[in-house]
Amino acid sequence: MSVPVVEQVMVPMRDGTRLATDVYLPDQADGPWPALLLRTPYGSGPESAAHEAAQQFAAWGYAVVNQDVRGRFRSEGHFNAESEGADGYDTLAWLRAQPWCNGRVGMYGPSYMAWTQFAAARQHPPGLTALFAVVGDHYWREFAHWGRHHGVMRQLDLQSWFLGVAVEDPRVHADADVLAQFQAAFAQLPDLQAWRDAPSEGAYPILDSALTMPAWADVWPLREWPLLRSVPDYFAAWQRNFARPGPSSAPGGAEHIEVPTFLVGGWFDLLLGGTIASYQALVANAPDERAARAQRLLIGPWGHSLHAELSGEIGAGPEADLDQLEVQRRWFDHWLRQPDPDFDLEPPVRYYTMGANAWRTCCKWPPGGITYTPYYLHGPDDRAAHRANARGTLSRRAPTWDRPQRYTYDPHRPVPTRGGNTIGLPWGSYDQRPVTGEARDDVLSFTGEPLTEALEVTGPVQAILYAASSAPDTDFTVKLLDVRPDGRMLNVCAGIVRARYRHAGQDGSAPLQPERVYRFDIDLLATSYLFGPGHRLRVDISSSNFPQFDRNANTGRPLGTDHRADARTAQQTVYHDALHPSHIILPVI
Repeated sequence: MSVPVVEQVMVPMRDGTRLATDVYLPDQADGPWPALLLRTPYGSGPESAAHEAAQQFAAWGYAVVNQDVRGRFRSEGHFNAESEGADGYDTLAWLRAQPWCNGRVGMYGPSYMAWTQFAAARQHPPGLTALFAVVGDHYWREFAHWGRHHGVMRQLDLQSWFLGVAVEDPRVHADADVLAQFQAAFAQLPDLQAWRDAPSEGAYPILDSALTMPAWADVWPLREWPLLRSVPDYFAAWQRNFARPGPSSAPGGAEHIEVPTFLVGGWFDLLLGGTIASYQALVANAPDERAARAQRLLIGPWGHSLHAELSGEIGAGPEADLDQLEVQRRWFDHWLRQPDPDFDLEPPVRYYTMGANAWRTCCKWPPGGITYTPYYLHGPDDRAAHRANARGTLSRRAPTWDRPQRYTYDPHRPVPTRGGNTIGLPWGSYDQRPVTGEARDDVLSFTGEPLTEALEVTGPVQAILYAASSAPDTDFTVKLLDVRPDGRMLNVCAGIVRARYRHAGQDGSAPLQPERVYRFDIDLLATSYLFGPGHRLRVDISSSNFPQFDRNANTGRPLGTDHRADARTAQQTVYHDALHPSHIILPVI
């Protein structure tokens, strides 16, 4: 297969800025054709990853247009996510006016390229017929899901993304000293190929090396990260991550998107929450049942790359990897060519159950048939209660009288990130023993009895934690683990909350009163996981997950402004008694 670029065009936008655009046309004489548009900040030329997919779609009979977004690679202007709506609209208008386009257009692409689809769709451009959004969501501009979680900034995810983007910026290349700084920092990011080549069993050198943070990630105050000072608009975008604790209710969301959308997510993708929320919003705002069923959701055992072998030690099986191009081809054939009558009869949701290593389907998300089941935290026996890292238990039995447990959180020695929903470090499920209560005195662990039969957990996972702190602000983390018979403790899903943002959707912050008990509702996103017989459920609680999330200095000051000397320790108390029944809620099928 070799479909060359037919034309390289500088397409003008409404303000005169020209965007570099490559056109691939089918080697057929039956045009005009339906068209597919990909708009990317990562390079769209023949040397890019987008080139191969464009060739394949053109071989299948689509006119394909790949475009560098504003300010990236060959395009003019300055990179700005807020311009993607207008630029997408203008590009679609130009595309539909070409003699080789029949007027029906689909958009596709992962991550930021998914955001460019949603941004364009909000403008209601004529001819836009279907979207295929992979590991992305419609909240991207506000960093609502990928930039924060319960008010806590995804530090290394944002830093690594900004590094990867800024290192290619012409303004950075114009200054040799600045370029050298960016290249040195970028070189310290995990090497994807080395990670992929790591043995499936035994040591994970890339993951283990991440336990020692590079100097550029260990920066105080965070708001003054020096690498971004030379690129002011990037720095402004970085600053905006401190503005709000979570998704905004401002207009322009999924309720303004009317085209059929196929969303693809991963259980270990940092955008999982936004992907699910986008699908639910599209369904909820559909004008009728048929339009609602036109929205699709597919979730697999992946991270931000649809490669199961990169998702750690879960052993997802050979069926886990997705032939993404073939799925997209069928989707676009249905909407842009000839409708498939069987397509509308298929369940709109498809997901992969880890542990069972099988694909499942359902008619909505979350699936029907779920029993939201609480598993309560219980303290250790009295003889062990005095130990800071004494292990408690986890069971269906509601607590009665139980002593609270305490630990000290020190921002200068945070619990290291090990797997999970991240892109700045290796994502996925990894053995947590180096960072659990057995290894540290600032992690509380609660483990259930071995299961006598399999337990399937599919759907949203939430924790209710009753806790107090000596600090005016702090963080609490909750992690669900699978303790396997061989002793490995694999992370299934996790969540974190910044105490001042404990009230969901609150734009302002509310400091803590020292030693007062508060209820924290902590979102652990979602999963589909089968705990086998002999496995044990486990919940670990702490106050940090660094560098995936920025450390709370426990001062209550504005986010990102604390210096190293400002950070103080916090005495944390976790309650699990009849009046304060801390528990995790599992969606059991």
